[in-house]
Amino acid sequence: MTSEKSSSDKPKVLQRIKPGNLVLWLLVIVSILMNVFVLIQLFSLRRAAHAAVAEANAILGNLQDETIALTIPVDETIVIDTEFPVVETVSVPIQTEVPISAAVAVNVDAGLLGGIPVSFPISTNVPVDIMVDVPIDQTFAVQAPVTLDLEIPIEIAMADTPLAETLGQVQESLASVEAELETSPLKLK
Repeated sequence: MTSEKSSSDKPKVLQRIKPGNLVLWLLVIVSILMNVFVLIQLFSLRRAAHAAVAEANAILGNLQDETIALTIPVDETIVIDTEFPVVETVSVPIQTEVPISAAVAVNVDAGLLGGIPVSFPISTNVPVDIMVDVPIDQTFAVQAPVTLDLEIPIEIAMADTPLAETLGQVQESLASVEAELETSPLKLK
């Protein structure tokens, strides 16, 4: 036995690495680095998705509190062609003076002489103060064009529309997705 060590006696670590093994090790290291890069990008995308979902949820919450306000201009001419019956009694006050200017001929019995015609002139004013009930039972026909030129303001609270329920459902779904994105992806379920 000699004290010299031969080349086959070198420690295995120092032995020459075969070229095929070296390539495999390089591929494994590159693969690990690529996987780390992909995971970093996925976590970054997860954070961005979480922020986008949270913002969309906040926007939907604000949208439910909004009011739709608009003004509708109306510039139309419509023709009203109808009949309407009127059955009513109307009290009409009459307050006036009626002038009377006449001559009244009267036969006065003069006994044996017989009747003597006598003429009396009358000139006076007679005051009249009465209420007269006038019954009306008639159908009136109305046919007239009516021009409409106006603006109608309309305000609709989003919460009062059927869309509010749908927005609430979407908001609940987004809240669920947001909660899912907040949890760590490394936790096991």
